[in-house]
Amino acid sequence: MSLLAVYNTCGIDCSEKLDWYITCIRALLEQDIPDCRVVLSSCRNSDAVCQALQQEFSDKISYNFIEDVVPVNVSFNFTVLRATEHRRYDGYLYIDSGVLTQSNDTVSRLYDIFINNNCGIASVLPSNDVGFHYEQTPDFTQHYVVPLGKAVNNHFQIFSDTLLGYYHKLLPDIFAGHCTESVFTFMCAALKLKWLVHNDSLLVEHICDVDKQSAGFCTHKYVAQTNHPTWDHPFCIPSIVNRLLVKDAVNAGLGYEESRHVLMHDTTQFDSDDYCINDDLKDIIKRKLFLTKEEFPYHSIRHNYYE
Repeated sequence: MSLLAVYNTCGIDCSEKLDWYITCIRALLEQDIPDCRVVLSSCRNSDAVCQALQQEFSDKISYNFIEDVVPVNVSFNFTVLRATEHRRYDGYLYIDSGVLTQSNDTVSRLYDIFINNNCGIASVLPSNDVGFHYEQTPDFTQHYVVPLGKAVNNHFQIFSDTLLGYYHKLLPDIFAGHCTESVFTFMCAALKLKWLVHNDSLLVEHICDVDKQSAGFCTHKYVAQTNHPTWDHPFCIPSIVNRLLVKDAVNAGLGYEESRHVLMHDTTQFDSDDYCINDDLKDIIKRKLFLTKEEFPYHSIRHNYYE
């Protein structure tokens, strides 16, 4: 049982909430799960905030202070890559800067369903901004398997080391703004894993926009400048739509932003458990949803990492 808990903050074009950051990190350190390392993934926070956090927590946590302006998908991936240079974990917990755990068994209860249910991803519902795009809200009195093409917003969820082992990164990094979550079920299904949401007996407090949404890469500004739809806001490539809406991806069963009918998955490519039945989808996901070293070299990101 081992977990890397990554608390993600950002200082780009927003007022930093130092006291809130401290409160949230303290709550993570009070979790009752053994063998859990907390790391701060900080993108462009001010020197004053970075120094204050180091003074507060010293070597109780690790730190990745990223100096370049990158989307949170990239900053999270990069922090995981740095943290796993000498040690891998069973799971990697993504934590939105606006999330506060409300009890000291939150992480252990989520980890329990993650490790015992063949999960690629396991999530806890936030108190708001869940991000459903369903005709009818699911029944969350029981643990809920997210169906193919559906999603909840990425606020507090564990990603499996199996995903990292195959895709080499956890969050698809072709996205500058919205829509990442719409491909999570396919990432899991391609490796015969599921995405499970803990029942609503377990929630985390969530405050919207503690750090600015899509900081440094405002989707609405991009749409106004380019006339692209909101689901075609790429990072380091010309177009998400042109990259994904291609014959091999469609034939293998990839879906994208299905709530708005951008790319609907081919149901014949999945079995009754929603696991992919072909050997192509996982490779297509690796090539299409993740940037190559030539498209974006992670090793060139300016940063300071401290264990």
